[in-house]
Formats: sequence, structure tokens, C-alpha cells
Amino acid sequence: MSNKISNKEQKHSEMLKEAIKALPPKAPKGLRKMLEVLFAKIDREDMGFFSPKLLSEMAKSHWDMAKTKKPGQAKVKVYCTDVQGVERCRTVVDIVSDDLAFLVDSVSAEINRHDLLICILIHPGIYPVYNEKNELLEINAEGKMSDLRQSHIHVQINQILSPEAMEKLERGLKSVLADLYIANRHWVAMLQKLKEASTELSVSTTKHSASEIQKYCAFLDYLANNNFTMLGYREYKFVKGKNGIASRTVKGESLGLLHDEIVPAYISETDEGLPRNLQELRRNLPPVSVSKTNKVSTVHRRVPMDAIAVKTYDDDGNVKGEKLFLGLFTSVTYSRSVSDVPYLREKVEEVIKMSGLVEGSHDRKALRHILEKYPRDELFQIEPKELLKIGMSIIRLQERQRISLFLRRDPFGRYISCLVYVPRDRFGTNLRVQMQKILEKEMNGRCTNFTTSLDDSVFARVMYIINTSQKHPPKINAKHIEQLLRECGETWPEKIAVALAAECKDEGKVTDLVLKYGNAFPVSYTSKHRAKQAVFDIEKIEAAQEGNCIILDLYRPDDIADKNLCLKIYHPGSPITLSDVLPILENMGMRAIAELPFEIKPQGAEQSIWIHDFLLETTRFSDHVSVSDVKETFEKAFTKIWYKAMENDTLNALVLNTGTNWREVTILRSYVHYLQQIGSPFSRSYIHKALTENPAISRLIVDLFRAYHDPRNGDKSQSIADNCISKIEKLLEEVESSDQDRILRTIMSLVKATMRTNYYTRDKEGLRKTYLSLKLDSSLVPDLPDPRPFMEIFVYSPRVEA
Repeated sequence: MSNKISNKEQKHSEMLKEAIKALPPKAPKGLRKMLEVLFAKIDREDMGFFSPKLLSEMAKSHWDMAKTKKPGQAKVKVYCTDVQGVERCRTVVDIVSDDLAFLVDSVSAEINRHDLLICILIHPGIYPVYNEKNELLEINAEGKMSDLRQSHIHVQINQILSPEAMEKLERGLKSVLADLYIANRHWVAMLQKLKEASTELSVSTTKHSASEIQKYCAFLDYLANNNFTMLGYREYKFVKGKNGIASRTVKGESLGLLHDEIVPAYISETDEGLPRNLQELRRNLPPVSVSKTNKVSTVHRRVPMDAIAVKTYDDDGNVKGEKLFLGLFTSVTYSRSVSDVPYLREKVEEVIKMSGLVEGSHDRKALRHILEKYPRDELFQIEPKELLKIGMSIIRLQERQRISLFLRRDPFGRYISCLVYVPRDRFGTNLRVQMQKILEKEMNGRCTNFTTSLDDSVFARVMYIINTSQKHPPKINAKHIEQLLRECGETWPEKIAVALAAECKDEGKVTDLVLKYGNAFPVSYTSKHRAKQAVFDIEKIEAAQEGNCIILDLYRPDDIADKNLCLKIYHPGSPITLSDVLPILENMGMRAIAELPFEIKPQGAEQSIWIHDFLLETTRFSDHVSVSDVKETFEKAFTKIWYKAMENDTLNALVLNTGTNWREVTILRSYVHYLQQIGSPFSRSYIHKALTENPAISRLIVDLFRAYHDPRNGDKSQSIADNCISKIEKLLEEVESSDQDRILRTIMSLVKATMRTNYYTRDKEGLRKTYLSLKLDSSLVPDLPDPRPFMEIFVYSPRVEA
């Protein structure tokens, strides 16, 4: 072990020596010292992120920035490394700044805002020595309390950024550092303003009781005692305008992030920061009010900032203005008991008193526990009456564990806070994300922040902040949203049970199906389908199992283009082979774009059922394909092709194009094969092309065949046939190809020459014949070679023709 340690130390020492050698010739003493200071902050385990050359470049980068840095100014450099010996290329951020509070937190938060992951960060502090001309002479690793301390940050991001992305990151970091500097610089002044606000409020003439004012002052004193990170301050005065009450910024009374008197304290859809119709509400708030802004902090933690508004009063006790403090509650405010936080302590006691619950009772203790664990930000802002209502609802929730939603609208319409209680065993990241999407959609807003709480409770608690429009506030049905969240949080067996119960009135059958299919579907299926869709699929699966055959479902979802269709194939036992399916689809005029397979394993079943869900494109058809018109004929034709009862060729495109069923396509196919038998000069594929490129004529040829031979036509047979022939003749005038015209006329002539057929006959079991026979008058068959027979019978099936 000692040898391993000594080897590591030796390599560490050698790395430093090599890095010093890599420095520029005649490097100043301060540059070498900079390298040593930076190197000393690197953990031994992180040496794989560096090479001697990278170390020397890092030291030179920091030395050069430190030489040109002025007090109050931060230097930022973002660049990419490509150095031999380093684990991989990466993006580097070097920063030189005054030593400021929350520096590392703020820099890290800004880098994370760009969706970048920090793989290494070192942060040494140094004491620079400058001459009278503000030129850097050297640096010291230690200094006196009175010496100027300077912070150096080196960050490596395990990703190569584009020049545009690096420039954007650099701009963001410079903006954050500027905010950080001004917040640090004005911190003492803002703290003094907070103390003055407390003192001024304590002696003001107001319409509130002395005990109430004392409560507010105690809270302000609590904040001033390092319990609130001060980031911005502004003072307003309320004035009467043409459109009612308005607020005006008091000149010279803005500090921190609000120092320029231009940047609004709140993000708003109007230029005035807060809509005029809400200014009256703002003026009538209590002497001290707490709210959450919709403006994210760039300092310390990247979360929406808290706003503490302290009213100012004239000699008659009327509100004349407001002192606004922006910042963040410190972590101790969130971790300590509410009984230790003024303002919260009184609010909680008021709620418990309003509840009327008996001292020492279980419900009173439960309510106190709920308020203790209630999201702290909400506790500051919510009114006692509303808090009591929610608290009592949560008590009742303990008796019936289910997902529950509690909403609170921001009085100024900027956001809606959504507190969701979820049974702990149901909660997970996927559920949290799904619930967020539901809230965003139903409230037409955007989630800007969420917090999750997990403790000894049987519930997980998630607080979502959904930013909404002030101009167009959403209309919300809280019960409907809560129901959507509950459905989202249900287990799949529960969803299946509810969906089956809604579709089937036989309770015994529902129970059997839930047991059989509750856990039969894979995650890949349950993540993409609703339980109602699964109920439909279960019906198809049952049919596939019972008949031990494939079952089809042709459909078109609402969210796909008119040129697209979807096809589900239910296949028992094993997955289907795509090479068997794709040619069938291709010949039917469709192209498969995507396919999703799912293996369903019903409990107690001998074999699995595979669902193959295809996304298809019908580019060969000029018109919109109506699923309702062709669904039955398509599914029947596909099945016949699959089981070899129908040939797989391009004539099958007529199924979708004209709604022709599989037996009707067989009529045309029989005549095509007969043409080949009698020596037609055209190839089979060419004849198919003539039929599929003229689908209306092909359909009429089938209708002509039915007109002659359908026994239901009776005496009307000839008139129906004449009508078909007339339509065909008219359409043939528009056929541009002479070959296709000839082919189509020949097939029409063959239909006319057909004297009898078995198309409409059935066998002893009442089933259709598996073959088609045609009795033709040879004298009417065009181009029939000699010697012509008197009559000819042609028989066709996929297995034989003669």
C-alpha cells in the first residue's frame, strides 16, 4: 500500500515539474506561483483530467486575466482543449473575480442552465500584489484580513461546444458575475434598509393593532439576522392616475439587482411591471407580505426570488408606498421548525385555533404536523383560511390514500402553485414528469420550478409552480385536473380494471380478464397506450387465441396525416417475420414507415400474443383513403393473402384504391391468368399496371361481371350491364395509353364472353368455393388463336389454373 501511495505522489510531483517546464521561457515568478496555487487545489483522483500542457495553459490563462483585471471587474474565458494525454477533449471555463459570496454557486448554476454538466471545478483564492499602476507583480497563497482576496475558478465541461454556444455561455457568465458583484457590493446597504423598514414600521401610524405590527417587525428582524439573502431593493410610492392607483419608483432608492431603477422587479406582460388592475390589490396587502416572484435569481440558487413587501404610511395611517426586498430565504428557514420563525409561528397558531380541534386530540396533532411539513414558500404566502381548508383536506386524505391536488392562485395572476400528494409507493420520476405535463397542458402554462418532499409520511409531496398569462388567465377545473393526475398515477392493472368495467357489464368476466391481462402488457406498450386502447386490443387478442390465427385492425389515429394509416397485426405464438409482411403491404399500395412490436403474455395462456403496430404510407393513391370504407375488405384480403388463399401481387392495390374485396380482385386476376393462357402479347405485370392505374374502370369491370351473373339481378341484369358498359366506354376515352386501352377493352370483352360462373355458388357447408370457374363463349373472345373451341371452361385458384 505504501508503495502505491509513494508512486502516486511521485507521479503527482512529476506532473507539476513537467507543467512548470511547459511554461513560456523566462516566465515571471508570479506565473509559476499561479501554477502551483492552482495545482495544489486539484484532487489526486482528478489528475486524469489534466496534462502538463493543459496545466501550463490554465496557469497562463489565469495569470493573463489577473494582470488586466480591474477591481469590481470579472474576467471570463471559455475555450476548448485538444491536448495529448488528457482523457478527452472538453470545454474549459476560466474565471478571475473579486472574492464574492455565492460565487461558485452562481457560476455552477449558470453553467447548468445551459444544460451542461460540470465534470471538474477547482476554486483557489489568492492574494494578488499590484503596484501603483495597478500592474500585477506577484501572488500569495495567504494574506492578511485587510488584503484584497481574489477568486480563481477553473471548470471543465465534458462536452465540446460550438463557437456560438461558447460565446453564449461566456455572455451568460459575465452577466451573472455582474449581478453577483452588485448584490455583494450593496448587501450592507440593503441590510440597513431592512432594519430601517422594521424601525419605521414599528412607529408608524396604521389601522392595524400594535400586536400585529409587532409580529411583522419581529419577522423583519428575523430576516435581518442572516436569514434572508438580500439581492435587490427598491422603494415605491403609490399615486393616483387616470386609470386608478399606480406605483412609481422612488429615485435613488434602488439597490442590488434593481440598482438601475429600470429593470422591473417582476416579469410581466405589460411594460409597467405589474398590471394597473392589480395595483389596488397590491396597496391593500398587509403591512408586511411575502410573495414568490416569477423572476429567477441569477445569484446563489437559480430559483424564483422571494419578495418581502413592507408598506409605508403617512401621518394619517394611509398607505403611501412600499419598500420591496428581493432575495432568497436561507436554508435554515426551510429546515427549522415553524415555531422558530416569526410570522409563520403566528400564522400556524391562528390556523390551529380556527380549526376548533380539541387540544391534545389526534386530528389537532395531525394538523400541526401537516403545517410543519407544508411547503415553506407556500406557508409564507397562503392565507390562513385557505391553509385551514387544505390542511383539513389532507387530514381526511390519510384515511383514503390517493393522489390529491391543492391549487393556489398567485393574487397577481403570475403563476399557480400546485401541491400534489402522491402515495409514496407510487411516486417516481416518470410519474412526476407526466403530472407536470398534465398541469402545464390544463393550465396553458409552463412549469418554472418544482420541489419534491419525501419523509416518514405515506405520501410524497410535489410542489409545482406553473407560470400563467396575466392577460389571459386560464379557466381551471380543479376536479378534472385532479382526476387526470389520479389516472396518471394508477397502476396498469388498476387502469385495466377500470377500463374493462366501463366496457363490460359482466363483473365475473371483468375479474377474469383483469387477472389474465393485468400484468400481461410490457412497459413498452403501457407507456404508449391508454387502458381503453388495451381493452380493444384484449378483444382482438382473445379472438386470435380462440382461432389460433392472425387478427388485423386497420385504423387512422387523429394525429397522423391523411396519407398515413396504421395497421395492427395480432399473431399468436411468435413474432411475425417482416420479410413476409412487407411485400404484402407493398403490393396493396402501402409503404411501412415504422413498426412497434409488443409481446403480450396473458396469465394462464399457453402462448404469447404478438402485436405488431405498423405506421403505413399510402403514397400510391391520389385520393384520401377512408378507413371506414375499406377496413373490412382490407383486413379480409390481407388475411387471405397471409394464408395463401389469395395471390400476393400488385392487383391487391385495388382493395384500398376502389374498395374491391378479395373475391372481386380474384375475378380480375382470373381473367389476367386466362389472357396469359391464350398467349396475350402483354406480360402479367403490364396487364396489372393497366388495371391498377385505371382503378375506376377496373371497378366497373367487376360491376359488369356482377351485373351478368348475380342471381339477384333477375330481369334487370342486361340493363345494369349496359349501364356499366356505357360508363366504361366513357372512361376509356380518357385513357392515354393505347396498350392500356386495348388491355382494358379485352378484359371487358372476356366478361361479356363469360356465360356461366361458380362465383355465387356454395358447397354443402354453405361456404364459398376456393376456386373460380368461368365458362366462356370462345367466339366472343378477342384474339383467341385457332382452332377455336365451341366453349371453354377456365378454372383459377392460387394453387392451380387450367
